[in-house]
Amino acid sequence: MLDEVYISILMRELLIGINYLHNEKKVHRDIKTSNILMTNNGDVKIADFGVWAQLNNTIDNCNSYVGTIFWIAPEILQDEPTYGLGVDIWSLGITAYELASGSVPYENLNQFE
Repeated sequence: MLDEVYISILMRELLIGINYLHNEKKVHRDIKTSNILMTNNGDVKIADFGVWAQLNNTIDNCNSYVGTIFWIAPEILQDEPTYGLGVDIWSLGITAYELASGSVPYENLNQFE
């Protein structure tokens, strides 16, 4: 668990990075604490672009089921036909919750039930 001051700084830096990605029409689709890196200078980096997607002017949404279960946005879990940039914001919210509480919501549920 981190102090609120550090969480707010970290969230600000992550939002700057996510804003850059979204302005480039890129969706990370797997924002979570283990994909956040910090340099010795305190620079925050978003890592692991293994499931990112590029949106374009003709296709403004994704339609594949990817991500890490506890950070996945509801529209992906509910098998919506398409989803967009908002899935990264959802995952960032779960990440903020985890940094503040030390756990993710519903982590005690069996994801295979």
